[in-house]
Amino acid sequence: MRTSSPRPEARALRRRLIGAWRLLRIEYRGPDGDTVDPFYRPDSTGVLIYHAGGWMSVAIAGPGAYYTYAGTWDVDPAGSSVTHRVTTALIAAEVGVAYRQRVTVDGGRMIFTNRDGAPGARTVRRKIWVRARRADR
Repeated sequence: MRTSSPRPEARALRRRLIGAWRLLRIEYRGPDGDTVDPFYRPDSTGVLIYHAGGWMSVAIAGPGAYYTYAGTWDVDPAGSSVTHRVTTALIAAEVGVAYRQRVTVDGGRMIFTNRDGAPGARTVRRKIWVRARRADR
């Protein structure tokens, strides 16, 4: 339940996210520098859709790996992160989980940045998405 209305930055970011996005690439940097993401691999493809009504879905496929979930979404009051609340997922244990991701939008690109691990062993994963063009018919 919301206790305050979002700031103008959050409302603006929310409007910019609505629509369909295609995965451009995933960057993964560990303590020893750039490396290959252990799950997705370099040639992964994906689609992420944000609906204005607050629903979302994402699917990412890579060589030998497939990942998908859907649920609701919202932007934090400061407009710096987006949270996905999973209602259905390929991995049943994820139902009910909330994934918060730092988000920036730069032109036609949306970038999620997640940092994991302890100092000195930290990894940074960046998922870079581009606005999807109208689908061919």
